[in-house]
Amino acid sequence: MAEKGGLFTLGLIFIGVGLSVILHALFTGMLIRCWSRYALTNQRAFVLVTYPVFGADISHWPTNAHTDLRHNNQDPMTITFNRAPRRFFGPKLRTIGFEQIENGLAVFRLMMQMREDNPT
Repeated sequence: MAEKGGLFTLGLIFIGVGLSVILHALFTGMLIRCWSRYALTNQRAFVLVTYPVFGADISHWPTNAHTDLRHNNQDPMTITFNRAPRRFFGPKLRTIGFEQIENGLAVFRLMMQMREDNPT
């Protein structure tokens, strides 16, 4: 009987990992929208992410002529403007930007204007 309990516990571990992967895939977009705040000034773009366990993390990047602006042309729109090394899991680059924002086309036009106004 003890062997069955051990196999049952091992099976629960695999079921738990599988459920967490599925739930992460389903709810990541919603969590990004809930935990992220974005702001623009005339020279910088700010991204504030509030994690429930780890607290807040604020980052900022300049918006000038060297800023590589891109968008995905969907609604809600994602605007990317920088690339930075990932904090974990190796040396790959991650994209930085405003993810899944409403009225993204107006924000993109504003950022294009800011990029033209700030040549350095």
